[in-house]
Amino acid sequence: MLRLNEEHQRFGNGLGYQMTAYAIMRTICDKKGLEYSANLHPLRNTFSGINIESIDPPGIQGEKSVEFSLDDSFDSICDKADDNVTLYGYPTPAILNTMDSSDFDKVKKHFEFRKEVYDRCLAWKNENFGDCEVISMHVRRFAEPDMEQDLSGQFFIGNDYYEKALELLPKDLPVLIFTNDKSYVLEQPNWDGNRFIVVPDMMTGRGSNKTDWHHLNRVLGDRKIGLSLDLSPEINSLYLNYMVDRHGDNEFVYSHAIQELKSHGYPKPPQCGQKCFETRKDCYRDKPDREFTKETRYKIEHNLYDYSFEMCLMSMCDYHIAANSLYGLWGIELSNTKKVIYPKYWMQGLHDDPEAIVCDDPESCRPGFKCNQDNSIVRDLSGFDQTAEFLGSWMGDNWVGLENPDQRVNTERS
Repeated sequence: MLRLNEEHQRFGNGLGYQMTAYAIMRTICDKKGLEYSANLHPLRNTFSGINIESIDPPGIQGEKSVEFSLDDSFDSICDKADDNVTLYGYPTPAILNTMDSSDFDKVKKHFEFRKEVYDRCLAWKNENFGDCEVISMHVRRFAEPDMEQDLSGQFFIGNDYYEKALELLPKDLPVLIFTNDKSYVLEQPNWDGNRFIVVPDMMTGRGSNKTDWHHLNRVLGDRKIGLSLDLSPEINSLYLNYMVDRHGDNEFVYSHAIQELKSHGYPKPPQCGQKCFETRKDCYRDKPDREFTKETRYKIEHNLYDYSFEMCLMSMCDYHIAANSLYGLWGIELSNTKKVIYPKYWMQGLHDDPEAIVCDDPESCRPGFKCNQDNSIVRDLSGFDQTAEFLGSWMGDNWVGLENPDQRVNTERS
């Protein structure tokens, strides 16, 4: 039995991460005759070809742990893998780039969308666009409003990047916007009008309006506000879908998101301390669930999720404007894209880690990556194509890179 670190699989890592992890781990297991044990809810909710021999409960580990780094090749990780081992590390496309192309093509066939997911996306696309080509635009924002002030992590892409990208693609095609922050997108005047469509719920076709999201953002920013217990099933359903994807604490499943949504209608019990996840799990179980629409109840019963529908729909688009996101990159990889516009800058310095090794020679760091304990932000990387360095063979001749200065540096803090 081979496992990957469960902590990374549960918290903060969604479908794109899980696809990358699965591609690496499944291929290692097949090569070495091992069984793969994992959880990976979003992966199993989205694709029909996933082969995981054992479903781990949280916290299960092997007899020994083996670490791998961002710079390790697939073969070196494969050499470290053995029965009843837990691998510790962050799987990235850079590792997939070192895999034999035939192995990658083989494991990619596992990512076949569930029939109901595929059929509903195709029907919606045909009904709304017919034979017309479509542009996918992926606008990725931070999961929490206060993370916009975070001094590290990924480059925070501003609207200038998207406007320049649109100039490089056909001007008369509709633009489907995929985003984890509909509130922000709906406020942008340049993305208003008939050409720009924020992806709606694939079950109902219902879109979003600014009022709904303003209310939710206020609630998330100030727990004292709370969510009324008598909200309509339509609004409860809208908020539930957002809670599923909001952060990894909910493990990207309805059961945990229902508890979080429920918790916002009641005062926070004092015994729950700082751990909101435990608050949602344990302190509100005796409270009645909120009411949802029949379509949402169907989605819950059949494990149908917006992240599955949206990746499937993204894969059906003809042109792509990418974000610095594994989720979006896999949506492009599963498509027959004609042209991709991508951001050159991917990562800022890594978060401060008390156990990290401080680099004494910054010049020795990999291009585009700063020392582990440097959590300042920079506006750009002087034109260095960090994404190309990161993705390698994933990119074809039809990929065009644009600079994407971090918009946080354009504030007064710069």
